[in-house]
Amino acid sequence: MRNLILAGLILLCAILAVTSVLFSGQARQISLATADLFAPALGAISSASRETERILGDLFGLLNEEGTTERLQTLESRSRYWQDRARELEVENAELRRQLGVTQASNHTIVTARIIGGPTGPFAHSVIIDAGAINGLREGSTVTSGRYLVGRIIGVGERASRVLLLTDPNSRVPVRIGPGGTRAILTGDGTDFPLLQLPSDREQLETDARVVTSGTGGVYARDVPIGHVEAATRRVRLAAGRGNSLNFVRILLPPVPHQIPEPGLVLPNLNETIPEGTIPAHELRDESGTALGAQATDIPAPRRLK
Repeated sequence: MRNLILAGLILLCAILAVTSVLFSGQARQISLATADLFAPALGAISSASRETERILGDLFGLLNEEGTTERLQTLESRSRYWQDRARELEVENAELRRQLGVTQASNHTIVTARIIGGPTGPFAHSVIIDAGAINGLREGSTVTSGRYLVGRIIGVGERASRVLLLTDPNSRVPVRIGPGGTRAILTGDGTDFPLLQLPSDREQLETDARVVTSGTGGVYARDVPIGHVEAATRRVRLAAGRGNSLNFVRILLPPVPHQIPEPGLVLPNLNETIPEGTIPAHELRDESGTALGAQATDIPAPRRLK
């Protein structure tokens, strides 16, 4: 009897494994459709959970008021120091950019969304947010915590989307490391500290070197901070954490590219026959005799075909 039950369980596991491989695309679509359907309910549950946490936190805070004033004064003092320091660095950064002639990149459109579903089941390294196609989201958009990289959009529904976190084994992010700009690929492996793949094993890394996106390939926005290097293990401490501990995220939508009009909409058709009696633009003149066509454009006037 035991052998029969064991054989049945093994057969069931094999069937599930084969099904997950053959129908992975359908599973993702079903997941997004389910997220779309339950997005309002998940949002309400998430809000209620956060409100409960806040109330409990306030209650514990009231029970532990001793030393609160002193701690607040210390925090205020530190906040003022870092605020002043941030302003100094901002002015210094702007001055350096001006001296170097650095031009700012095109601004991205930013969409703020709430995390309504955490990592579960086969999507252990992804989260669901309450924004989708109606908010302008599309697959591949960069997702941040407001400052640090969290991941990218891998599935877009009407009102909900799925975000692939940096810790996922399918995550690959081109990055630059430290002031020297060493190129590498940040690879998720299911742990809290993604691994750096360098072009050469001889590359030397400095502990706590800053890691930012390089923008290579155009998938991720450029120069988004990620974290800092642990040189001994060649792994990165993510500044935003795993992402599932956040309440809100910001999605950077790529700027709309400038549309260049068709040449036929700009230049005249030089092979077009001009009807008899029509005055070409370069021959139009005002009352003082000034050519109006010459003021409007320097494009040569169309020629008549004989």
